[in-house]
Amino acid sequence: MRLHPATRFLIALLYLILVIILPLKYQGGFIIFGALIAFSTKPLPSQDPGRAFLRLWLTAGFFLFLIHCISWNGSLLFKSNGLELTSKSFFRIGSLMVTFLWLIRTVKTEELYAMLIALHVPVPAIYVFFQTVFLIPRFGERAREILLAQEARGFELKGIHNRLKAYILILAPLFSTMFYELEQNAAAMSSKGLHAPGVKTSLTHISITRLDITLIALSVTVTITLLSTLR
Repeated sequence: MRLHPATRFLIALLYLILVIILPLKYQGGFIIFGALIAFSTKPLPSQDPGRAFLRLWLTAGFFLFLIHCISWNGSLLFKSNGLELTSKSFFRIGSLMVTFLWLIRTVKTEELYAMLIALHVPVPAIYVFFQTVFLIPRFGERAREILLAQEARGFELKGIHNRLKAYILILAPLFSTMFYELEQNAAAMSSKGLHAPGVKTSLTHISITRLDITLIALSVTVTITLLSTLR
């Protein structure tokens, strides 16, 4: 089903509004529903960040639990009143993760570029946007490459203590190589006419169809109905 990228972005935005505004008791169900749709969607033929997003979400939940529910005052204390705040933050982060995953799996890069060009977004801003979006999966790739290189040189990675030590040691080369890669990409784009004057075009043609209009109207109606009945 080929939809205009703007339609998918609007549906994703309405989903985020639902999860954020609805009471806490409904948010978990909507997260599960969104996750089922996102993970059941066939990913595009590129590296899929689904597992990376899931690990990031669970890691964020663990640290939220430590921040809001655990305290130290000479002894370890559990604060039950922090569970609600932890759950709200955890579900909101989850809704963002589910939304981004669904968009990454369904919106093609060339279609997104065509939409931004049609909206007359400056090409340098489009370049910054794409570099920012793809920085997260590339960041994980580069971290794994450095860890594998360390392991090949005899660095011990077994055990929590050794892995934490390894992650601390890779921070400097990780950030330096990522900044270098961004500079190289920027230089390559400049040499290909990124800042050249003139109207920019796209080879991909996109347009709003009747299906887009129908889904937009249906999504808005469902969102308004759920907000009015469940709040």
